[in-house]
Amino acid sequence: MNRQLTTSILIATTILLITVAAVGLSTVRVGAQAQSGGNLTAADVARIANETVTNVLAKQLAFPIEAEVEPRRGCPACHDLVNATSGQFTLAYEAHAATKARNRTHPAFQPTDNPNVTECFACHAPGTGARAGKGTVAPLALRDIVHPAHLGSQIFKYELGGSCFSCHNVDGEGNWLILSQKVDTNDKGVPNPDKLPIPGAIPAP
Repeated sequence: MNRQLTTSILIATTILLITVAAVGLSTVRVGAQAQSGGNLTAADVARIANETVTNVLAKQLAFPIEAEVEPRRGCPACHDLVNATSGQFTLAYEAHAATKARNRTHPAFQPTDNPNVTECFACHAPGTGARAGKGTVAPLALRDIVHPAHLGSQIFKYELGGSCFSCHNVDGEGNWLILSQKVDTNDKGVPNPDKLPIPGAIPAP
């Protein structure tokens, strides 16, 4: 079975499961309206079901699954300077955008700077003692920023095909490593055997 057909089957199955879930949600809405004393006609039930299914599908399929996604591994594979004016999409640019959303200002780097993730750990390494649960200097440890930010991003998951191995590798002892440099891989994301150990694979602090 070729990859395109497999992807099509996956998409169709996903739509079916989402539709079933959406129908279940519409049933809840119908039940709630009935309990509140409203008189429902067959047309009302059909309208509620149609609206619910449409809304759920619109949210879940906002970024369709691509048949072919080039694997990207290592922070700089995505977070590199592509716009010298705005700084997109460096780590510094992302940091400034996130702090601006909280009406704050990031104290280190300019958005157009292109720091390596290792530089972020100067402030965002996990704190200990009185700073447990925080960064060593910053309010948050980097792990408490990047994990929810990436796994909650439809762009990361669906458009870029991101996963845990986009940012990490696992060593021979089962420890998660951070890929601080772009990794040379094949079309499956497997690292180049002529470039091992993986350059820039460092223990998570």
